[in-house]
Amino acid sequence: MKYVFAATLVLAGMTHAADDAASKKVLQEIEGVYTLASAERAGSAPPGNFIEDVQKVTIKDGKLIVNFKVDDKLEEKSAAITIDATQKPIQINMVPDKDKTVPGILQLDGDTLKICWNDTPSGKRPAGFTTSKEDKNFMLVLKREKK
Repeated sequence: MKYVFAATLVLAGMTHAADDAASKKVLQEIEGVYTLASAERAGSAPPGNFIEDVQKVTIKDGKLIVNFKVDDKLEEKSAAITIDATQKPIQINMVPDKDKTVPGILQLDGDTLKICWNDTPSGKRPAGFTTSKEDKNFMLVLKREKK
């Protein structure tokens, strides 16, 4: 009986390792420098020159970094990210500071990366890549820059 228990622990550990490997693989696949192709918040385009002001989005070393213009100055905001590739759609957690986690989803299709999250204090993870006045989701469509 103790061998069955030990085998179960080993298999459980192997499954976790495989899941972790899949998530690490996705994290590596999304690494790169992107331009913002489009954005949508609560069913509408974001206000002002949001798309033009976002200069680039970089994903590297477990961080998502956004460079953008504010009053003719360049600023940078970053968030640590983690991926759960075992979920469909793939889940992403963005941590812009230690007290906040923003749960979202992502989809990589060639050089196009979609990231969608809920833009409310409750921050419920979106089920799909849609935005509406009711759900208050925010979605970015990013295009990877050619090397």
